[in-house]
Amino acid sequence: MKFSLSTFIIATLASVSFAAPLEARQATPTRVNPSVVAKAYESAPTMAVTVDGYGQTSRYGSGSNSVSSLVYFSQPPGSPWSGKRCNLRFSDPVVLSGSKTFAVFEFIPSNGVTFDISKATWNQRTGYRNRELATFKVGEGSDLVYSYPCPTDGKGLNFELTSSNGDSEIQWNSNWNQGLWLQVV
Repeated sequence: MKFSLSTFIIATLASVSFAAPLEARQATPTRVNPSVVAKAYESAPTMAVTVDGYGQTSRYGSGSNSVSSLVYFSQPPGSPWSGKRCNLRFSDPVVLSGSKTFAVFEFIPSNGVTFDISKATWNQRTGYRNRELATFKVGEGSDLVYSYPCPTDGKGLNFELTSSNGDSEIQWNSNWNQGLWLQVV
């Protein structure tokens, strides 16, 4: 009985593949950058929100000088995040001073989808803050802000970021993978 080299290679590969332990593959986390980041200015309460990819939270003293950011993450069609974990993360701000602390609020848009960019102002955000989800201090170890089960209804996620715990200034550019982002695991 003759064996060729190819028979030997096939037999060797077959024995190796059957001997390898079966392991469950872990899903690779998905990074989701915001679809919209918009700034609202207390000092210009009727000016339309600024949408340019830059986010900011700031507050100094007691005057009307606060800035907050509205952030929207759109979910792809078909609810691909259903049954997964959503981790809000914050990283690499370009400006960071003062208390370095911000609060994240769940934002409920009046149209049920997201805030209306063409009509949103400081005085009329086309939605409302529902509840505070977390207070986060930038640079305190982890970049994890808040973790929760991802929505199963296919809707996007809306948040408002505001300064908290005294004077602060935090700025980021979401076009450069900075600031608030979503990890789907």
